[in-house]
This record gives sequence, C-alpha cells and structure tokens, in this order.
Amino acid sequence: MTQGTPARVLIAVEGELVRRALVEMVREMPEFTLRGAVGDAAAVRVVLRSRRIDVLVLDMLLADKLNAEFAEFAAHPRVVLVSPRRHIGLDGACAGDCACGFVRERAPLRHIETALRLVAVCDIAHAGHDPRCRTCPLRPTLQPAPLPLTAREQSVFAHIGSGASNQGIAMALEVSVKTVECHRENIKRKLGLESGARLAAAAVAWRLGEFVVDHDALACRDTTPKPGSPRRRGKSPR
Repeated sequence: MTQGTPARVLIAVEGELVRRALVEMVREMPEFTLRGAVGDAAAVRVVLRSRRIDVLVLDMLLADKLNAEFAEFAAHPRVVLVSPRRHIGLDGACAGDCACGFVRERAPLRHIETALRLVAVCDIAHAGHDPRCRTCPLRPTLQPAPLPLTAREQSVFAHIGSGASNQGIAMALEVSVKTVECHRENIKRKLGLESGARLAAAAVAWRLGEFVVDHDALACRDTTPKPGSPRRRGKSPR
C-alpha cells in the first residue's frame, strides 16, 4: 500500500447483521476499499490466497477456526479482531503476535472507526514484530480485562481456568499446595465468589473473554466494618 492509497480491507465475520453493519461503515470511510465480506473460514482462506488485503477485520470465532494460519500468507494483513466477548481473554488463536487491536461488537461505532483508521494509516507489515507496535494506541486492547488481584493471584486464577489442580498449579508456580489454597481463598474473597465451583467457572469464563469484575457490585457486597468506622446499631431485642 502506497502513501495516500486506500487500504484494501476484508471483513470476515460470522454474524450476518454485524457483517452488514461493518460493510456499510467501511463503505463510508475513504481510507478503505472494500475487497470482500465473508462469513466462514474457508472463504477467508480463498480471499487471502487470491487477493492482496491490507486490513482484515476478523471475528475471533473465525480466528479460532483458522488457528491464526492467515499469518503464514505472504501478504499478511494487519488484523483488527471483533468479538461479542468483553475482552480478548487468554485462549484465542490470534492475539498480540498477529493482531493490531480488539474491539467489542457492542462498542460505539466511533470506537470501531477509530481502530480501523489507526490500522489503515499504519505502515508496519506484521503486527507485534516491530518496536513501534508497543506504542500503538490499540495495543492495550489486546490485554485481558484487569482483575483486582496480585500478579501471583492472577497467575493462579489463569491456571484454575485451564483446569489445573492445586497440585498442578503448585508445581507450575514452584510453591506449596497450601500456598495455592491460600491464593484461591483470597481470589474468591476479592472477586465475590462464594464457592470453589463458582471460582472455577469464573476462571474459565475469564480465559475465554467473558468475565469482567463488577467493582461497584463488589463494593456493595463488602460489609466488613473498616478500622475506626462506627458500627451500625440495630434495634435492641425486646
């Protein structure tokens, strides 16, 4: 792509309504020339083999089905991931080493437009393989949702989401099983999870990009009196 030439874009999204909305949006953006809109992995492969594509707007579900194989094409496009999920998670086939940014399908259109415009004017051929990528405004979107946990607790949480046992986590992190159990209890308390089953379900969902901590809800749940704060007085029993 030469300076001033519209970027050639392919929209690859399974959901027809979302795909049509993106097509209409791209057609109104002078920075782009639409080269196709497809809804399955086989069609993505065909287009990438037959046409020069600068920017690929890619559904994360399709990215998982492609298993990031599009990165092997000689004309590797810059990728913007779109998903109904709340964040990118940990288990997607395409992340910071092959994508430029992530946008939720329910995000305001101006957010999606901004992401596409940033990618359109970029002259880096492969995302993540140039030092300039680290300063790109889109890079933070490729991080999982933040959690109110320490680095070690977050590591334990990620291992729980992968199905690891306490023993397996202890071996992976080179700590004792007792330490892992202590971390699990701290995580449950901080995330407002009442049981081991809910902890496991939340960890799996977070790895997939489906779990975001509701800090306001957690604050409402915290009824522990703070040091120095007056205790609430209830009615005296008669």
